[in-house]
Amino acid sequence: MRPRAPRRRPARRAAPSRRAVLLTAVLVPAAILLAGCSTEAAPGAPALDDVARERAERAEERLAVLLDSHAGYLRDRWPGIAVPEAGTPEWLDASAWPSAYAACLSVRTAVPVVPDGATGSVTLGRPTSDAETRTLELAIFVCESILPPPSIGSGPPGPLELEWRRQAIEVELPRCLLGHGVPIAGGSEGDPYARVRTDPAALARAEALCPDPLASLARIPPAGGQ
Repeated sequence: MRPRAPRRRPARRAAPSRRAVLLTAVLVPAAILLAGCSTEAAPGAPALDDVARERAERAEERLAVLLDSHAGYLRDRWPGIAVPEAGTPEWLDASAWPSAYAACLSVRTAVPVVPDGATGSVTLGRPTSDAETRTLELAIFVCESILPPPSIGSGPPGPLELEWRRQAIEVELPRCLLGHGVPIAGGSEGDPYARVRTDPAALARAEALCPDPLASLARIPPAGGQ
């Protein structure tokens, strides 16, 4: 009678080490967090409202400098003149400003004022006396305080806007394009749509899925809409 072969017990799986358990506990939540971050702007990144507010503040600073300089000129040119307080500014775009500004001047001076909507400017007649010149220059101060020239409402982008642009062009737009399978051009200075720019259909699809974020800046009213 043959001896029975010893019964084999199933091999026991080694229990995961404490280090492996700790790594799993750390890496899994981290992966979840990273996945969540990939669809959201970085914490602290400026929003479009911040850009609009910054534009308004910078425009108001430029207007204050203009009015301060003009007030100084009036006091030097016309000793004893009473320079009025600046009014609350109404920011108009270049198409609406000439007629509104001309109307403001026309009720304060006898000098002819002709608006030119094509060039976004006004043409002033020539004063016939020192009194008319004084009245006209004072009227200009008043009207530019309540209807600032559109050029005052625009200027170089501030730090918040520059950071918003960087995030939008270098981070958000490429992430959106890649998420929809659109190939992108490398380099932070490149055009994210460059790889599809020569294909009208592909470009139209890319822009529909991931619109150019800079178009949002163009929709901010003059001086941030203040």
